[in-house]
Amino acid sequence: MNELAGFSDRVISVAGCIVVAATFAIVFLTVPLMSFSAIQASAGIIAAEVGFFAGLLLIKRIAGNSERIIGQLGCMTMLCLGFISSFAISLCHLFMPLLVASWYLAAQIAVVAITVLGMGAFALMGLRAREDDAQAALLVDESLNRANKIESIADGIDESELHDLLLRISEDIRYEDASVPTSVDALIDEAIEKMTRFSSERGGARERKADIEQQALLMKDLVKERQLQVSVAKRGGI
Repeated sequence: MNELAGFSDRVISVAGCIVVAATFAIVFLTVPLMSFSAIQASAGIIAAEVGFFAGLLLIKRIAGNSERIIGQLGCMTMLCLGFISSFAISLCHLFMPLLVASWYLAAQIAVVAITVLGMGAFALMGLRAREDDAQAALLVDESLNRANKIESIADGIDESELHDLLLRISEDIRYEDASVPTSVDALIDEAIEKMTRFSSERGGARERKADIEQQALLMKDLVKERQLQVSVAKRGGI
């Protein structure tokens, strides 16, 4: 993968050098025939080409740091729009040199600023999306860990009703939407910790069963509350 990325970088770099060199050679050969405004326009075209290929390399770096397409696609759109706009302004200045030079420069600077700001915004969106995905994956792992712990506790319970209750809670947690953190997550972890401690104590079986059942019933309510909070959070995010 790294070799392929390095090869694509070299292809972009070589293509950029060829395009810029060809444009520069054409400009150099025709400079004696050019007016000052035409030279300015030609310089703008070369700058647009350099910026375009440099932007392609930058987007490849962004693609390596973002697992979602929004950052890459947004940056590519802004780069293409910026290149087309800058190129079009330069062509207008080349063939219609009635524009004031300061206006031409101001227009080019505005295009560059908008392009850079737009690419930066989309890059941040892509990085934020990657962070959100990592956080969601961590929450899912924690949820599966909770379900496994409850199932392990259930395996040590002989009483069928309590055993089945724990298994149902484990399944509810295993297949719930765990990508959203809620205010009851810590309470669920606390209940699991207490059940784990109760199941390993050497006290009477009846007392241990009563303590575990109490925590199981509490956890059943907490799981329902968690599902409700997730549902509310999801509706608020739409």
